[in-house]
Amino acid sequence: MVYVAHDNKPMQRRAFIGWTGALAVGSSFAESPSTLVRMGYFDKYAPFSQRNEDGSVTGALIESVELVGRACGLRFEHAAFPWVRAQLMVERGDLDGFCTVSTTARLIYAEFCKSPLIRVDFGIYHRTDDLRPLAVRGVEDLRALRQGTYRGSGYSREHLEFDRLEVENDEESVLRRIAKGTLDTLVEGNIVTPFKLRQLGLTDRIRFTPVPFLPKADFCFGVRKSLPDASRIVANMEAATQAARRSGALGAVLAKYR
Repeated sequence: MVYVAHDNKPMQRRAFIGWTGALAVGSSFAESPSTLVRMGYFDKYAPFSQRNEDGSVTGALIESVELVGRACGLRFEHAAFPWVRAQLMVERGDLDGFCTVSTTARLIYAEFCKSPLIRVDFGIYHRTDDLRPLAVRGVEDLRALRQGTYRGSGYSREHLEFDRLEVENDEESVLRRIAKGTLDTLVEGNIVTPFKLRQLGLTDRIRFTPVPFLPKADFCFGVRKSLPDASRIVANMEAATQAARRSGALGAVLAKYR
């Protein structure tokens, strides 16, 4: 499956030219042009990643990886699957890398950049007429509520009391249950879930409440440790990611999808 690029705006082209020009001066982290990294993504995670009817994979994560990878001389193949499967494919070596949160479980088999390609604020999704989540000040306060999550959510495992969560196959199922009243909360980010709520027609029934005790989710480039030269690839991508963040090129990519 290949990536189909969106048209870039003039501002984004100027930002890209500016930061890649700066990297070209004395750059020491370009990979061999033959280096290919097979990337895996969540197939239903718009606007970050999605598999289209023609098999192509598009979204903010794919565009960000391509942007930064070009400065390193990397080539990518992009494929998207159900998220649990995509992670397992990286772990087993059927794919080489992904762009996600570097949780404790993922760090066992993958190496990540420190700097994120995308940073997301997290909070609580709940019914509009249910005001109890507004009083939540910590993870312990969530115990009084029926909490939901979906399979493959590393953030839930890392930052919540996972044994207290009801796990559904996908995020849409959790949101439907919240709307019906059989669940009360879903902890998720403020970019992807609003898209799902619009698709489900639940925007007026479920609201997002930001809470300061939940850390941001840093979506970082990572590759399996068994990949040859994994550490060098990550180091080169880290340097390029820092440069792209300083220049505003990565911010310009995300702005297209906000």
